[in-house]
Amino acid sequence: MLQNTPHKKLCIIFVLTLLFFPLLTLAELPNTVFVLYDASTKEPVSEVLLKVDLNGESRQYYIEKGKDLILNLEQGDYDFKILANRVGTSGYDYYSSFSLAANDTPQLKVVYFYPAGSLYGTVKDPLDNVVSGAELNFECDEAFSVEEPKASDSFGSFSLDAVPAGKCQVSAAYGKSIGTASIEVTPGSKSEVEIKLDRSRITGKSWFKDNIFLIAGAVVILLVLGVLLYYFKGKLFGDDKSKKSEVYPLQKETSAKSESRTEETRSARFGQRGQDLIKTLRDNEKKIVLFLAEQEKPVHLSLIHYKTGLSKGSLSRNIDSLESKNIIETHMEGKVRKIKLSEWFLEG
Repeated sequence: MLQNTPHKKLCIIFVLTLLFFPLLTLAELPNTVFVLYDASTKEPVSEVLLKVDLNGESRQYYIEKGKDLILNLEQGDYDFKILANRVGTSGYDYYSSFSLAANDTPQLKVVYFYPAGSLYGTVKDPLDNVVSGAELNFECDEAFSVEEPKASDSFGSFSLDAVPAGKCQVSAAYGKSIGTASIEVTPGSKSEVEIKLDRSRITGKSWFKDNIFLIAGAVVILLVLGVLLYYFKGKLFGDDKSKKSEVYPLQKETSAKSESRTEETRSARFGQRGQDLIKTLRDNEKKIVLFLAEQEKPVHLSLIHYKTGLSKGSLSRNIDSLESKNIIETHMEGKVRKIKLSEWFLEG
């Protein structure tokens, strides 16, 4: 007996189409079936209203219970962005984006939807006035990426149709003021957040401009002190070059020993296998491993990004490389990806 697979479903759809619509030409037959699944539960997604952005063109479809999205696509390449909304929820419930090449051959595409919610926010100053043009920054869970607004609009507001479910921190900055707000985004919700610009920030250009005279005075004082120090160096420090030659090598040797002891301390958790393997790693891989060695429990990917200073792209590539070498382990805690050193790497 055949399993109830997506491929069987595709065959049934096209057989029924040929039986009941014999007068349709081949060009009019649907050639692409999209089977929708929840990425977190692996359950089918149905009874939802879909907003499909297809190469910039927006379409809407309602998917009944047990049904799939069936389209007749002309031959070509397509970029899909799909928002799914269940009846009764205030915001969107799911989001998915992918690319597809359509041709004359019927095909089936399994689409995984990620739980999402919608977000609406307002930026205000300490006097409760809305602030337009405030710079925005979003730090949300990384289940999927969306195009985020760069600044608040003329009404001091901003919105995102789809945000990954989970914790989300939004920051705003305007002039010398900044503000931050955190919110828990739940699937299907339309969350609202208000950011108050109630703290100060130092920006390079404005700080330099406001303190130009102070900086100039400090430079003059340093120059005078330098001249005086050079003039009186014979009296204050003597001209014994042999002492200098003894001191500087000693400082370099002490610094080198200190760095060596620091790396030895961080690698103390490693067994012989780990100590051998770490010598073979690239600089960025070693940086990640040494940071994880300092942690007592698995850490979030964003913390490694913050502490190591690696870009998200470089961090992702090095994490995948270390995981393929069995040096690190990753697992999901809810919707959050956590990372730690593997037991195989740590043991002797």
